[in-house]
Amino acid sequence: MGCLARHISRLDARFRTGQFITQTGTELHGKTLGILGFGNIGRRVAAIAHFGFGMRVIAFDSRPLSALQTMGQQKKQKF
Repeated sequence: MGCLARHISRLDARFRTGQFITQTGTELHGKTLGILGFGNIGRRVAAIAHFGFGMRVIAFDSRPLSALQTMGQQKKQKF
């Protein structure tokens, strides 16, 4: 997300050809991130976006939240 918001790959390609452009990109802090699928990966992405970038997170999953919480507890018990 950070690379896309700051246009890192495009600016790097231009820099390597000798063109230096001062461009800052978009600030992620305060933006809203929508996540489809709130399993293990979706939850980790949400945590990074919220705590790391200060983003507002909206998530959707086809399973009810209680089923996702039960899955998380079962995985913890297996270890």
